[in-house]
Amino acid sequence: MKQKKKMENKNKKNYRKKKQSLLSKTQSKRLGGLIQVLGNTKPLDEIVDTLQALKMVVEEKDCLMVTEKGLDETNRLSTLAGLMTDKKKESQ
Repeated sequence: MKQKKKMENKNKKNYRKKKQSLLSKTQSKRLGGLIQVLGNTKPLDEIVDTLQALKMVVEEKDCLMVTEKGLDETNRLSTLAGLMTDKKKESQ
């Protein structure tokens, strides 16, 4: 009898609700652009223009570089999106 229940449980499929993104479309684009710059890939011009206007990316000698503000935003959005779960606690 116990074996039959175990077999039934194995055959059941677990249907979970799809987890919704915690970032807006704008935040997702911004995070994607920052990650591309960090990975030495040039994002779309529209995204580069937005990041430069926000002073998160600067262009030096045909090379895009993420500023301190851009790194802070990358960390913030990654945490919001659930990509960074290892958050160090500050000691008091």
